[in-house]
Amino acid sequence: MAARSVPHLAWDGMVLGKGKSKIRGDVSMEGGKTPRTTIVSVAITGDTPASVRGWHVHRGSCAKPGRIFGAAQNYVALRVGRSGEAQAMASLRVAVPDTGEFYADVHEGALRPGAVIACGDLLMEE
Repeated sequence: MAARSVPHLAWDGMVLGKGKSKIRGDVSMEGGKTPRTTIVSVAITGDTPASVRGWHVHRGSCAKPGRIFGAAQNYVALRVGRSGEAQAMASLRVAVPDTGEFYADVHEGALRPGAVIACGDLLMEE
C-alpha cells in the first residue's frame, strides 16, 4: 500500500506600519510537528526600542478584520530590543488552514492591545 502524500501547507505575509509607524516585518504560519497544530512566527524591525507589542493572526483581511485565529493567550508579546527589532512565535492547538483569508496585526500595547499599528494579509504558498 502506498503512503498518502500530505501537502505542506504554509502561509506568508509582510506587516507594514500604519500611520506614523515605521514597523516592517514578516509573518509565517505552517503546520506544527504534531497533528492539528499550527506554528505562527513574526519578526519586525523599525519599532521603538523597549516597546512591548501584542500581535495576532486573524481570520479575514486588514481591510475586513475578523476574529483571532487560535487562542489569544498563545500569542507571546513582541519585546522590542535596542535595535528596534523583535521576534515571537505562537504554537496554536488548531490545524493549519488550507483555505480562507488571514492577516496578522501588531498592536500599540501588549496587555491592552489598543490600536493596530501594523498589518499585513497572508497568502498561502503555492
